Amino acid sequence: MTTTRLLQLHLLFRNPNLEDDDVIVERVAQVPATSEPLFRVTCRTTSSSGRVTYRTYFNRRNLGIYLQAIVDSLGVDDDPFRVIQVSSSIFPSFMYRVEDLSWDTRETMMDMIMMSLSSDVTRIRS
Repeated sequence: MTTTRLLQLHLLFRNPNLEDDDVIVERVAQVPATSEPLFRVTCRTTSSSGRVTYRTYFNRRNLGIYLQAIVDSLGVDDDPFRVIQVSSSIFPSFMYRVEDLSWDTRETMMDMIMMSLSSDVTRIRS
């Protein structure tokens, strides 16, 4: 199965003793190609039992809902992350202090995220 990494959300905890969380979004090349793309999401996080990795698959609509929920949750979390870094295959990498995120900034982040998911990008060099 061939994949193309489109996006990574890197979430830095306030507690420096915890490993950061990551959400990685890849487009899956399907054979035969279908009309609707499939996206693989890998989420690495720290739980009470240690480091855990989860993997799931979404269509574009459900992936947008999932990512919107993450971005919206940043502003209402009781134990918020310190920083979120948004790394896209088509944009420069941006870092935001979570405590300073306005609704306008979250909307801008979602615009970047959704544009990244709609891109037809190919990695040409490692």
